[in-house]
Order: sequence, then C-alpha cells, then structure tokens
Amino acid sequence: MRPAHTVAVRELARQVGRSPSTVSDILAALRRDGLLDAHSAVAGTELFWQVAEHWPSRRVHLAAAPVPG
Repeated sequence: MRPAHTVAVRELARQVGRSPSTVSDILAALRRDGLLDAHSAVAGTELFWQVAEHWPSRRVHLAAAPVPG
C-alpha cells in the first residue's frame, strides 16, 4: 500500500497472495480503526507507527565501521 493511493481489493489480494474476502475484511478493520479513509487510502501516519511497533529491532554488531561508498 502506498499513502494517498486508493487500493482495489482484488489487486491488493493478488499482490499479497490472499483471498479478496480476507483482504476486504482487513481493509474494513483498518477503516474502522481510522487507519484508512473511505477509499482505502492511508490516512495519516498512524498506520506506519502501528506497524513499526511490531518490527523486530535486532542489533548487528560490526567488527569495524562500514567503509563509505
């Protein structure tokens, strides 16, 4: 999904490999929670922050600083 772009249920279902009915249910829940507008476009930044809370924050220790370029 891209902010400010509307999304068609069947197209999104194809992209994510899920059934249209599942995608429709998820979009309805996101609209109900105010994370999508009536056209299924992302409404603001709250969806990003809701997802970011669940991203893993694994740290990778480096032996040396990366070389620029």
